[in-house]
This record gives sequence, C-alpha cells and structure tokens, in this order.
Amino acid sequence: MEKKRSRLMQKENLVLVGTVHSDPFGARRLENLLEVLTPDILSVEFSLKSLKIIEKSARADIQELISNMLPGRVPNYVLKFFEDLIQSDFEPFEYIAAKAYADRHKIPLHLFDDPKMAKVTWNTQLQMLKNILLKIPPNFAEPMPSKQDL
Repeated sequence: MEKKRSRLMQKENLVLVGTVHSDPFGARRLENLLEVLTPDILSVEFSLKSLKIIEKSARADIQELISNMLPGRVPNYVLKFFEDLIQSDFEPFEYIAAKAYADRHKIPLHLFDDPKMAKVTWNTQLQMLKNILLKIPPNFAEPMPSKQDL
C-alpha cells in the first residue's frame, strides 16, 4: 500500500527545510512538518563524528567557564543552567527528530557534515560567550544594596 503523499510531495521534489537551532519548539515543529511532507529519504547536516568532537570539547570548555568565569558574574540559576548543560545530550533536535521519523517509517537517513567545521563553529560560539562574560563586572551577581544600606 503506497503511503498518502502531501500535495507538496506529489511529484518528485526536493524540499529543503531550515531550522533555528535554539527554537524551543523546533523538535515538535520539525516532527509535524515531516509527518505532513512524508519524505522517502532524509538528510541532515550532522555527523556523529562532529557530535563526539563537540561533546568532548564543549564539556571541558563549559567546565572551565563554570570554574573560572561564571561565579560572581551571573546569578546562581545561570550557573546551574551551565552545570546542567554539561550533563545534557548534545544531539541537536534536527537529528533526533529526523532519526525518529526515519526509524518509524523505515526510510534512509543520510548524515553529512564536515567535523572540522563543527569544532570551528563551537570555538567561535565559545569565544563570543567569553567576550560577553568578560564585559560583566566580577561582582555583578551580588545582591544590589537596599536603600536602607545606602
């Protein structure tokens, strides 16, 4: 039985889907879109080698931020966010959603990415974060004095 095709996919089309990596609803949006498009094959800009590079580097880099740059500069809840990040999964939602769809519908999933670029991208993002943190005064997270203390 041939599966029902969306109107967009009735002919042999190539559909490119862009995502916003930081979209908190991105996984759900992508999952819903895949169910509408019903693709026969998926490809994601991602590689397991890139993931290993980022995980190894990111965990060490974030631990260094927690130890040396964040205390006193950010509130405790921000520090907790970074501590939780070290324990989290670094797989992007695009990969997770595409893999789940591919497994469920028994279709091929092709991954492509240049692992060298993953490291460059992570280092660029990390440097931007460090530059922002360096602009925050060391005692920024301390409570502001009350009017009575002044």
